[in-house]
This record gives sequence, C-alpha cells and structure tokens, in this order.
Amino acid sequence: MIYLIRLTFPAIYGFGIRQLGLLLLLSIQGCVWVATPDIAHLREDAAVNRVMVCHEYACKQLDEVNLSVAEKMQIQQLFQEASTKPERERVVIAKAVALMEQLTGQKVGTWRDQAENNGTGERGQMDCIDESVNTTTYLKFFSANGWLKHHQVMSRVVRNPFFFDVHWTAVIREMANGQLYAVDSWFRQNGEEPVILPLADWKAKKEAF
Repeated sequence: MIYLIRLTFPAIYGFGIRQLGLLLLLSIQGCVWVATPDIAHLREDAAVNRVMVCHEYACKQLDEVNLSVAEKMQIQQLFQEASTKPERERVVIAKAVALMEQLTGQKVGTWRDQAENNGTGERGQMDCIDESVNTTTYLKFFSANGWLKHHQVMSRVVRNPFFFDVHWTAVIREMANGQLYAVDSWFRQNGEEPVILPLADWKAKKEAF
C-alpha cells in the first residue's frame, strides 16, 4: 500500500493531491500495475501435462491449460536440439518458452499480450508478475518432463523491491558452475523468445535487445 503525505505547499494543492498520487504511483510501479501486489495466491504450478497461466496483471486471472501429446512433442523436439553444452540449452530454453507462450496463448487469450506494459486495454495482457510466474511455471514443466539437463529452476527474483522501477524475473541456475541467469519474457510480446542473461547483469539493468 502507498501512503501519501499531505503537503502544504500551494503549488502542490494547485496541482491536486489525486493527480500527485497518480504520478507517484506510476513512477514507482515499474513493470507492475500495483506497487505492492498481493501475490499470496500465485502458483508456479506445473505437472507433466498441464500448466497454470497467469494474466490480466498481478495474476488476477489464473487458468489451467492442458497440453496434448502433439503439443508436448513440439516442445520435446526443441530440447532434442540441445547439445551437451549449457549455453546451447539456454538457447533452446528461450525457444521453448516462446513456444509455450504460443500454445497457451491460443487457449487463454494471452496471444494478444504486447511487449512490456504496452497493451491498450485488451484482455490477455501481462505485467512482469504474470510473465515471471508463467515463465517459472514453463521452466518447471520442462524440468518435470526431464528435458532440462544443465539447469535447475530457481525462485523468482525482484530488483529494486523497495524503490523505483520494481521488476520481477524467472531464474535458472547452471548446474556445472552455479551461475544464475534471468529468463525475462516481459520485454517482448507473446510468443517471442525471452531475454536470458546473467542475473547480476539483469539486476544492473544490462538487458540487450
């Protein structure tokens, strides 16, 4: 919750407390539509044949999606392209997350999702809470099916949790050396490959496009 202090400067009164509050909220929210969302109900839930998909900002809508044998085969074929090298598996992870977004998007309407928070009110939009939860779910789905050979799925991470530009991401850990990587799908529209980069670089806002 955000608390506004009632200032006594005439210029502030002239502008209006409501407008000031709106500007403050917009300035600190970053990639999410609420500064401190209630995320107790979020479930990064995945089984071998189904996933839960968040959308409508801060996971207001949560839908179960069952994947057919044919859909799972599409994803599995991507991982068969992965070599014995972890860096190659990260390339495949990006492709597989994009494919999962395409498959689930047609079922729950998130095919409309625009990059970042660039939607104009259409249903199916997602902020970084939705995106980070969904990407973590998809990663757990890959793991549950035995497709991840070089990476472990970690808990989501937030940067700037108490300041400006709050932002969440999914995270994977390379098993061989313990290196953590952000898997951030918020920057791109539905069905496009997420940004994958070292978590330390992500925290320093060194995303490259």
